[in-house]
Amino acid sequence: MTATVTTAAGTTLPQYAPQSRLLPWNVMGGDLTTEFPSVDAALKATGLDYQVTTRPSYWMDDEGYAHESGPEFRQVVRPNPVDGGTMVIGQAGTRLTPIQNRDAFAVADVLAAEYGAKIKGACDYRYGKISALVVGLGEINLAGGTDAVDLNLLVRVPHDGSGALSFSLTSFRPTCTNAVHAALKGAKQTWKISNTPNAQGRIDLAKQALIAALNYRDAFQVQAEAMIDQAVTAAEFDKIVAGLYPIDPEAKDDAATTVRRLEIRDTIRGIYQGPTVQGAGIGGTAWGAYNAVTEYLDWYRPVKGDSPKARAEAQMDPTNPYARRSARMFDLFAGV
Repeated sequence: MTATVTTAAGTTLPQYAPQSRLLPWNVMGGDLTTEFPSVDAALKATGLDYQVTTRPSYWMDDEGYAHESGPEFRQVVRPNPVDGGTMVIGQAGTRLTPIQNRDAFAVADVLAAEYGAKIKGACDYRYGKISALVVGLGEINLAGGTDAVDLNLLVRVPHDGSGALSFSLTSFRPTCTNAVHAALKGAKQTWKISNTPNAQGRIDLAKQALIAALNYRDAFQVQAEAMIDQAVTAAEFDKIVAGLYPIDPEAKDDAATTVRRLEIRDTIRGIYQGPTVQGAGIGGTAWGAYNAVTEYLDWYRPVKGDSPKARAEAQMDPTNPYARRSARMFDLFAGV
């Protein structure tokens, strides 16, 4: 049964959101509510302590005979967590050397030991093709302590050769479990490396992550506080939302589209007037307005099959179209 939400206008609408707003790595990798003391503990607890290897690539003809694809192709394989067998997760050239989770995530041990970071979660997604580790880097306090944003380092390893080992700074607002995507000028948010870091490389990466996090935190706090100081009236908010979800004055849109956009506007207005904004003391501000819109994008927008994993990936992956849209919303409300 689809959950519902009653807006401030008294309209009952579908609530395209799970009843429990789990953080994305808990959705992708299970209920990981315990912080881990080490990368080794995280890998063993989440089933990510496996090896990715390559083998000759084959194709099957119509009669069921296997033929080698050629010496220039290799299959990328890993253990199947369901039956213990082997699963093919991609095909690559002979130059690919898979980066193992233990090597990719080792930077987290340095961050934990030297800087007090917390290993918060690990998971596989996209059918086991990508592994991710989340490292908590602390909290950004806003509005004199009445609101906050958690800052994390997301380490992602594409095992199938589709990309490089990447490190991204991600933020979540605990009040509503919204992902806060903000591409801030002069503050590095994502970087990549194409090989496995050695011991010294891990130390260098940890320092780079810490410097990037401090710069991002400072730039983010300045911008967020400026948004908190910027007043936004109810009429101004309605005008902005109407611009985001416009209705053709000549009624060129079909009736269903018009109704749906009116519902979206009403839902966002209800969120803005609700506890995650007004209860946090940020109502009537550009920061509150921004979070109302991103709460809709994260938790109320329809997702095919109402899939929690689809929502989680949009929150966890800064390159996802909805994550990029959320970043544009940050720029929009920062400029109000």
